[in-house]
Amino acid sequence: MKHLYTAILVAFLLIMTAAAAEAVRRPAEGFILRVVSDPAGDGPREVFISGADLKQLKQTRVSVQGKPEDPVRTWTGTSLAAVLSAREVDPAAIRRLSVTASDGYMAVIEGDLLSGLGTAFCATGIEDEPVFPEKYGYMRLIFPDLPPMYWINDPVRIEVSLGTSAPAFPVLDLYFPESAPLRPLLESKRVIPLANLLAGAGADAGRFSVLAADTLLRPYESNTIIKYMVLLAEADGAYSIGGVNVPTGLKTKGIFSVTANRSVIFLKQLTAAERDIWSDLVWRKQEYGKDPARPLRLCLLKNGRTILDRRVSGSGCDVYDSAVGMIMQHPDFDCIRVTAE
Repeated sequence: MKHLYTAILVAFLLIMTAAAAEAVRRPAEGFILRVVSDPAGDGPREVFISGADLKQLKQTRVSVQGKPEDPVRTWTGTSLAAVLSAREVDPAAIRRLSVTASDGYMAVIEGDLLSGLGTAFCATGIEDEPVFPEKYGYMRLIFPDLPPMYWINDPVRIEVSLGTSAPAFPVLDLYFPESAPLRPLLESKRVIPLANLLAGAGADAGRFSVLAADTLLRPYESNTIIKYMVLLAEADGAYSIGGVNVPTGLKTKGIFSVTANRSVIFLKQLTAAERDIWSDLVWRKQEYGKDPARPLRLCLLKNGRTILDRRVSGSGCDVYDSAVGMIMQHPDFDCIRVTAE
């Protein structure tokens, strides 16, 4: 029996070591820049940019304060715009930028946040400090006009998506705790593998966003850490992100909604405040949400068949309330599909 326990412990340690190694793998000190064009353009291209490459570009400085308790520091290095331009990437054409750190931490810049790209800075030194702090790695990517949660230490990968506009989905599927594909997960488990939840909603785990009660809409993008993420039930019915090797900065709390591809998953019955947050931060960004007067059709689906349908127009709150009303009429369903009339 003693040998059995030892074998189990060794296997566990090997798994933990392998998982940690996945998060830091890269060819050398620097990052991989991956550029993805619109479908009509060229295919993705990748190039490795080393720390030495950064220091070959025009060096400048920026003074900025991170968190309120931090001092104002003058960082030295080069602008992200200079790095991208040197690789023939037009910063003005970027509609999405994602950054992954060596420890698996990530940040995604899109939508209204793109205005913060203009001042993005690749810091490789601090004025009046002879040694760059080890905790920042070879470089700290700073966004002076964005909250510090978007700043990345020791980035290993930066992916930019180019185009003039984000794709619009012709349909949107709404999933609720009562939805048949998700009910077993949400009813019986306090720890839910995030990949299983997304798979139940027919969504790809490669790219998703979570919405929390503090009005934080946080995008996530696939990396080796995603497969370890789980949702942990909180006392009020909301969830937080946890999991082995998941960096503390990614463990968002108070999550009540997850959006991926054309699927929206409501993890609990929304309060009036949560419904307003979802309407403002998620629904308004959908193609349908841009015109509250546009007539929509809500179809309650079961096994691919429409059981109930309803016409509605208005805000995201109106759509959510109408969907809840349909569920009260027919609680046995898979999802509610939203389409334009």
